[in-house]
Amino acid sequence: MIIVIVGIILLTLLIIGIVLLIGWLTQFLKTRKDLFYRIHKERTTLCKLNNRYGKAGKHWWKIEKNIPIRLLKKDEKNRVTLSAPIGYYRGDFVGNEGNLYIAWVSRLYKRFFIFPKINLLIVNNKSVKTIRLKEEKSGEMVEKSITGLPIAEEIIQFNDREILIFAENFSDCGMFFVPVIKTAKGQPLDLVPVISSDLVDVAMARIFQGAITEWARLNKEGANVNPYATFANKVNDTSSSIEARPVVTQY
Repeated sequence: MIIVIVGIILLTLLIIGIVLLIGWLTQFLKTRKDLFYRIHKERTTLCKLNNRYGKAGKHWWKIEKNIPIRLLKKDEKNRVTLSAPIGYYRGDFVGNEGNLYIAWVSRLYKRFFIFPKINLLIVNNKSVKTIRLKEEKSGEMVEKSITGLPIAEEIIQFNDREILIFAENFSDCGMFFVPVIKTAKGQPLDLVPVISSDLVDVAMARIFQGAITEWARLNKEGANVNPYATFANKVNDTSSSIEARPVVTQY
């Protein structure tokens, strides 16, 4: 009987280990191939590092112990209602493009149907932005300036025991989420094109940075392979290390 129990425990541990290994390999391959997945992962880590609530934002399993995130909605009669917790806080930070990122978890989003999955909410933080749109007639990409956009301090309120977001719901933007906001006329404001344009700019900057790094590496390797370039570098290093002697004039 004891042997059977030990065998079942070992088999269970083996299955868990295989599942975790498959999950790690999947994440590793996605990180290398999918640029937006890499950005999502890196910015999730930055959110957790900049957690403003301390222990109340670090519970990865008992997520209800984290700071709850609630929505403040307006109905047709302009009455404000407070929703139940839509998620729980795990951290936040401001990206180099200016947007506010909030890491949050929910029982609805899980990894392997068990572990809570960390999501990223992106909140616009600039009132004026220029985005690229495709014209219907010509099909060419044109730049369009949008003004009067709501910013983070108008949308989010960080309280001691809860986080309030003045939004109707969350809308998905690829692997990210964007708050759905109502205008003064009661119409939903679609911020997905604005956030999508920012994410594309972040990805393009990452690609450009990687291209420069790769060019510098290849240029250095090419110089090491070329004997003439290597000889020239050594001559330059040698000549720069020789000190010029002062000229002494005898009378």
